[in-house]
Amino acid sequence: MELEMQRETDLAYFARRATEEREKAENAKDPAGYRMHMDFAREYERKVQSLQSRVIDA
Repeated sequence: MELEMQRETDLAYFARRATEEREKAENAKDPAGYRMHMDFAREYERKVQSLQSRVIDA
């Protein structure tokens, strides 16, 4: 149960960070900043998907 609770906490964190990075990308002043923040957002989204699949499989 504790591991499941930690995953939910991580899931919420990674989902929030993905949203924040997408917002930063949208507000970036140049293409390099946009790409960097989108890369971060996609990485956080991959982590969300990975955790979701582990919780479902558990």
